[in-house]
Amino acid sequence: MSGSYHRHGKRYLSYRDLIKALIYLPRGRETVSWLRLISYQLSMIIGIDNGACSGAAVAISSWDGAVIGYTRLPSHKVGKKTELDMIRFRDWVLDFKLPPVNIVIEEPLHHAPSSQSMRSMAMCYGQLIGLCTGMAWPWEGLPVREWQRDMLGKFPKGMSKKYALAKAKELAPEEQWFATARSQKPHDGIVDAYLMATREYEQNYKN
Repeated sequence: MSGSYHRHGKRYLSYRDLIKALIYLPRGRETVSWLRLISYQLSMIIGIDNGACSGAAVAISSWDGAVIGYTRLPSHKVGKKTELDMIRFRDWVLDFKLPPVNIVIEEPLHHAPSSQSMRSMAMCYGQLIGLCTGMAWPWEGLPVREWQRDMLGKFPKGMSKKYALAKAKELAPEEQWFATARSQKPHDGIVDAYLMATREYEQNYKN
């Protein structure tokens, strides 16, 4: 395949043209913009909603914000506790064969209904940071209120999930946000992870 193709209104280069662009980079100031075009088309942003039981991750293109894939965070039992399965999550990221330009991880809450839930979020956050550091993936923590403020604006107390789903449907109406093929309703964690990734895209990568 040669030439270029379009998706969601953005121009993509074919793989043949990407290779040619790498070999025959234009000289001068255009070189930087071509390198950015190539790197953005071959990379992704990942948003992660923190939590061993309800957490999720969404990968989007850093070129146009299009959804690449999403999943619940894989978990397994360690004794009587549920913890993240970091090997399965690492493999999920690597299966895309696209380098993440940033992984945005929801920070643990400072207050939670129980000490157990606070511990679980803190443990998950530490495991995710450890994985990113070990794999040399760039990452950053993102407070809940910060991404909700930027993506949802003001909303009534207790209505964050409803507003988040409405925003996700506005941005990606073709997506169902189901965790599995048998799911009957969107997964809240997947929706939140998508909005976190989209916030990163809109603030730092959108043309």
